[in-house]
Amino acid sequence: MNGTLTQMIALVSAIHGTMDGQRYDTRELMQKPSFSYCSRIVFIDELDVNRPDSREPEDLSHWLASLIDDRVQNARLAYVGSDETIAPDHHAPDHQLAAFANGGGTWQIVLSFPDRSEQWTSRWVVKKPGFFADRSRIWEVTYRISARSELVNAPPPARLSEAKTRLRLALDRIHAFATKHALSIWAETFDRARKVLEGTTEQNSGNETFFVYPNCCPRDARQLFSAASAAWVFGGMGSWNDLGFDPESEHREYEELSAELYQAILFAIQQGSNAFGSEA
Repeated sequence: MNGTLTQMIALVSAIHGTMDGQRYDTRELMQKPSFSYCSRIVFIDELDVNRPDSREPEDLSHWLASLIDDRVQNARLAYVGSDETIAPDHHAPDHQLAAFANGGGTWQIVLSFPDRSEQWTSRWVVKKPGFFADRSRIWEVTYRISARSELVNAPPPARLSEAKTRLRLALDRIHAFATKHALSIWAETFDRARKVLEGTTEQNSGNETFFVYPNCCPRDARQLFSAASAAWVFGGMGSWNDLGFDPESEHREYEELSAELYQAILFAIQQGSNAFGSEA
């Protein structure tokens, strides 16, 4: 998966950990895999006109603590595709842009409080490393509230079975396409993702890549996250996105199957996040 997504999964799990009584230090969190390329991560609330101090950036640990002070009740992920905000003729498909910073649609952290709901989005910008000596920490990430509402809805149910079925079908179809075109490496990739989804093999990256607090997520949801990660082929040069086919009908099928898999992965991740807080 891309850095934006893995980091948001980690943050949502950290929020649930904080709700369960865990306390985190910013420097400790910055050593986690999902934060390893970032020199600075801050959170800014520019919508609260009654609290001028809320415009001051907060670091990770202070932001998590402030959510507890505000009695956060739930945290999950939501996704808005570019097709919903930009005319389709004016941009490449989201699955082709997912390898680039801030591309591939918009992910949101959705928070529920007793009196409101909030949606937080991120912006990644290349900066010089800060207090870390590691020169690979080139990213500065800013999270901002994109929407706040006094309407508080109950968290949606986690449709894990539906997400698993949808992802399996997308993997079956794209595996058949890769096999038909003798793309053995990609066929093996899709087959491995199917096995991870069915629980017959483990995903090497492990859940520690995604979760600051693994106990927030039940086993079926963790399996969905692992399978989604194993199926993620949407990179830049040299990735699945970099292929082309003749005749045009074959290339069109390739694009359709790629978009189908991408959407199935996104659905799986959203439904997995809806299960956060359930019994593990």
